[in-house]
Parts: sequence; C-alpha cells; structure tokens
Amino acid sequence: MITQMGSYLIIAVIFVGLYAAIAIGARQLLGLRVRPMRMFLAAAVSWVSSTLIIGYVGPPERQSILFSVVLGLSLLITMVFLAVAELVLPHGLRPAVWKRQIHHEVRRVRRYRQVARIASRYRLARLLLPIRGDRVEVSQERARRAIALRRALEECGVTLVKLGQALSARHDLLPAEYITELSRLHDQVRPSPWPEIEAVLTEDLGAAAEEVFLDFEPKPIAAASIAQVHRARLRSGVKVAVKVRRPGVAAIVEDDLAITRHVARIIESRTEWGRTIGAAALAEGFATALREELDFQIEAQNIATITASAKARPGSASVRLPAVHTDYSSARVLVMEFLEGVPVGAAAELLNGGDVERRHKLAASLMSCILEQILVSGTFHCDPHPGNVLIMENDECGLLDFGVVGRFDPAMRDAVQQLLLAIDRTDRAGACDALLDILENSDSIDSARLEVAVGQFMARHLGAGRTPGLDTFAALFQLVTIHGLRVPPEVAAMFRTLTTLQGTIDRIDPRFNLLEEARDFAAGHYSEATSFSKITTGFGEDLFALLPSLRRLPRRMDRISAALEQGRLSVGVQLFAHERDRNHVTGLVHQTLLAFLAAATGVMAALLLSSTGGPPLTPDLQLFHVFGYNLLIISAVLMLRALVRIFRREP
Repeated sequence: MITQMGSYLIIAVIFVGLYAAIAIGARQLLGLRVRPMRMFLAAAVSWVSSTLIIGYVGPPERQSILFSVVLGLSLLITMVFLAVAELVLPHGLRPAVWKRQIHHEVRRVRRYRQVARIASRYRLARLLLPIRGDRVEVSQERARRAIALRRALEECGVTLVKLGQALSARHDLLPAEYITELSRLHDQVRPSPWPEIEAVLTEDLGAAAEEVFLDFEPKPIAAASIAQVHRARLRSGVKVAVKVRRPGVAAIVEDDLAITRHVARIIESRTEWGRTIGAAALAEGFATALREELDFQIEAQNIATITASAKARPGSASVRLPAVHTDYSSARVLVMEFLEGVPVGAAAELLNGGDVERRHKLAASLMSCILEQILVSGTFHCDPHPGNVLIMENDECGLLDFGVVGRFDPAMRDAVQQLLLAIDRTDRAGACDALLDILENSDSIDSARLEVAVGQFMARHLGAGRTPGLDTFAALFQLVTIHGLRVPPEVAAMFRTLTTLQGTIDRIDPRFNLLEEARDFAAGHYSEATSFSKITTGFGEDLFALLPSLRRLPRRMDRISAALEQGRLSVGVQLFAHERDRNHVTGLVHQTLLAFLAAATGVMAALLLSSTGGPPLTPDLQLFHVFGYNLLIISAVLMLRALVRIFRREP
C-alpha cells in the first residue's frame, strides 16, 4: 500500500513538474514577466489542455506516438493564454485598481456627455466646416462662431477656459476674430464653501487654520477656477495671502485633459490643418502646463527663480514679487507675503490723478521687469493681466500669480533678442536667421524664399511713418505659418505675455508704445552684453578653460604631420557606435529571423502533412505527418513570439 502511494506521489510530482515546466517554457518563449498567480493559472491551463488533447488523440499507443505533439499543443495553448492575459490584463487581477479605473471611466463618460451637450447646444461642429462667401461674410461668420466657442468654453469650466486663454495668444493658428473673442474669457467663479477649504488647510498644514494662523479670513479676497485666495496673519504678525486649491479640481482637470487629448488626436488624424499645427502635441503641451499650474510648489519655485534673477541684477526694474513662506506651503496651499496695493484693473482713479511722468515710469518699470524675465532670466510671468499687477506705494508695481510661466533656454533668449534687433534695424537677413533659430521644422524650409517674404513684411509693417504694434508680431507669425513653420509653445507663451502686458500698460499709460520700448530695451541689453569689458571677461574665461588643450596642441600637430608624411594617416568610422542603435538593429534582425523561421517551418509542415509517403506508424498515421504536426506547432510558437514582441507595451 505504501509502495503504491509512493508511486502515485512520484507520478504526481512528475506531472506537476511537467506542467510547471510547460508554463515556464511558455513564459520564456514569449519573453514576458509573469506574476506567480498568473504562472499558476498557466500551469493549470497546460494541465487542462493536455488532458483534453490526450483524450482526443485516442488509444495509448497513438498517445505515445503523438506525445511530442501533445506537449507542443499544450505549450502553444499556454502561450496563447499568457499572451491574451498580458494584452487584456497587463496589471493582473487587481480589484482595487479595477474599481478605481471603472469609477474614473464612469466619471469621464459623464463629463464627455456634459461637454458634448454643451458643444451640441452651441453647434460647435460647424467649426470644422469651411466658410463660403466674400471677405465680409467670412469675417462675420467667423465672429459668430467665435462667440459661440467662447460661451461654450465658459460653460464647460476650468480646463477648457484655460485652453481658450492659451489659444487666445496663438495668432499663428487662429483667425483674428477668434483671438479677439477668446481674449475675453475669464475664470472668475463662485468661491468654494469655507468647510471644504478648511478641510484642505487642515490636511496640508497638519493643524486647523486657527492653530497655524493668528487670524484667518474665511471669505476669500479673490476666487478663480483653480484656486482662491484668503487674507491671513501668521503667529509672528506678518500679513500673508493664502492661496488654496479648490477641492476636487485636480480630478476634473484630468478628465477634461483626457477629453482634450482625445479630440486633438481626432482633429489631427482627420483634418489637414490639424496635422499642420500638430494638434496632439499642442494638447500635450497644454496638459503639462496646466498640471504645473495645479502644483503650488512649482509656483513657489517659479517665484524663487525670478526673484533670484532680479536680485542678481542691481539695475533691475522696481517691481515687487511676493516672498513665499515655504514652511507653510504645499502642493495645494501657497502662503505668500501680502502685497498692499490696488490692482491696475481697479486703479483708474488712482492713475488718472497722477502726472504723466509717473504713469510712464510705472509702465516702463513693469515692461522692463517682464522683458528682463524673458531675455535675461529665461523664466517669465505669462499672465500679467490688470488683476495680477498692483499699483503700490512709492511708485512701485507688484506682480502676482506665477502659476503660469514661460521658459526660454539661453539659445532661445539670444534668438529672440536677435529678432528684436533685426526688426529695429529692418535687417531682413538677420530677422530670417533669427526666425529659423526660433521656429520648428526649419531644416526643410526654403530660406531664400522666407527671407524675401520677411523683407516684404518689413516694408509693409515697419516702413517710414508706421508705428509698429503687437499686430506686427501677429502678422509675422502668420507669415511663418504660411511657409510651413511652427511656432514653439514657449514662443507663443512669450507672445501671449506681450499681448496681455500691452493691455495692462494701456490702462497705466495709453501713450506707452510697448514694441518701441522693447526694441530699445533689447538694444540696450545687447550693447551691455557686447561691451568691451564683458567680451574681454568672457574671452579670458574661455581662454583659461582652453589652456590644457592648447598645451597639448603642438604635440598633437607634430604627430599628425608625421603620420601624414609617412602615409599612416587614416580616419576610422565606427558604425552603430551607440548602444541604442545596436539594440535597435539587433531587435530588427531578431524579428526578421523569427518571422523567417516561422514561415519556413510552416511551409515545411504543410509539405509534410500533404505528403502521402513515409513509414506508417498506425493505419491512419504516418511518420511524416508526426513531423509535420511538430513543425506546425514550432511555426505557431515562433510566430506568436514575434507577434508578442511587436505588440507588447514596453515599460
């Protein structure tokens, strides 16, 4: 009895090991990382499949002949199970994740329906249809469509309002009627109830508001779609402004961004103009910028960067930025110095009572501050509208809300500066070169044709007796769009900043010419950067860095000349020197080889199975048929391996 039980145990261990080996082999052949639970299920599938196949094969003598075919079919079925499981459930059986994903999808579908109803009510589908008629009729129809679009975006809420505001600066993408209407978008909304804001404060500060602050005003002094601002005082008596993100706004934004990206992909795939402007890339850039705006820690870093850059320049413009109290700030709460002042939008009486020189000084200091951020620091405030600019005592301006900023690298700053200088000198060649440095897709452009177009633009807009304005830049960007170039998002952000700044400065000093002053500022900054002392200092630093190479230069020149004289000078070129290139080529070779082997074994299997000769193993089965079945399984395994390598999602 014991001996019989031991025999059964040995047989069970052998079968368990066999099915486990089949599951492991399937995983290795597919090249997948499989979790233990899925491996257990794969072993169970191999056991069930082999049992069914053995029952179908027939008598024991036939089973022994087709044993390799049974194992091969079981392996193939297990591989199919793992491949399908990886495709359908890449993260495995995780009920908590499923529940969260289902909840998100249901919420997203509801948001889709809400946005679709609003779009249908305002008939936004007609935006994709061409407009026919003369120029007046086209302009009138565009104005009607633009009004409908603005109203629909306002009704859709936070994310789509922000999208409209971002598009209002894209003169290179939208007609003037849309730009004018989208510029009127506002996101002033009803404040969130105090208990909801109090819960956010308590969670992020680790204590109730009355414990952290000496006093805190529950009624906000400003409320927008993403956050609202409250007045408070710290325990030290310092007045602060507390910016609190609205509860639940992050989830709404994510749902809206998913809709925006989906619509952008549809537009890019189905319309020529969508492909021209790169609608999907624009949507991704907008999503990145909006997520940054939701994180107040990024806003604190922006303030610190711009403040440090201003302090590094002793002659910087007199504009105050709020100091951030980082000990009390988080991703949802930002505690800043409270700047006492009157917003430009509400300072009409204060400004009208001042003299002309004072108003010009305020406008000049604000313009210089923004241009220093653009051309010197590289991080600049993107939304200097009248509500974000304060008129303070001692003829100072204050700047608020650094949630939306633009960023320029040094090369882009130099190119923008060169563009301003070329416009100032009416140098079409210099302006064309600067544009090609700034814009995207400039490698395939006909630079000579673009230079002629830039020259015509300068003659039309910058000729004698003409006063250039921001519409000059709009016309310039429309010109480059006609030539197949794209305006990078950071350049569009700069243009949005200048457009918004012009509206704010018009309220401070209507006679202030922003473009003229910007040209003078760029020229002055360029003169300072190219002064003799700056050049000699930079040259000395570069020369000092090159000294080690200069010391070795005579010896290297001697070696090169000796090799050239003796005929030993050669140049070695190594193909696929980068590991990424080698891996890519290796992967292509492997894929090609797998496909070839799969096809070859498949053809051989078909030939053997169709053969009528060969030694008979049973009355209805020949040896060639057994070989054919095995080769057919090998072909299917290789083909499945190739397909998984093609379609699997890499981490």
